[in-house]
Amino acid sequence: MFISFVGYGDWKIQSSCHTLEEEGWSSRPSMKYKRSSAAASMMDEGWMVTGGWLYGSNYLSSTEIFSGGQWTDGPALPVGMGEHCQVTSRDGVIVAGKLI
Repeated sequence: MFISFVGYGDWKIQSSCHTLEEEGWSSRPSMKYKRSSAAASMMDEGWMVTGGWLYGSNYLSSTEIFSGGQWTDGPALPVGMGEHCQVTSRDGVIVAGKLI
């Protein structure tokens, strides 16, 4: 899965999502919230995207999960984060990095 977080140059932050299949890239439903500088990892439930930044705003604490062909709200981060990293391990999703 490819998640387009930002369109540079004109600061039009995007929420588009695409998957690479045998015949090429296919569009999927867009994330619920536009964000750049976010992080993502695969969980058993689906893809989880955390934090990020919305131009003219603060870093986000929101999360989204892509499962069953749609995005749903996930649990909020305890603080807004952006430019951070994220991995899924047997202990769950781990985020680390820049807190704003």
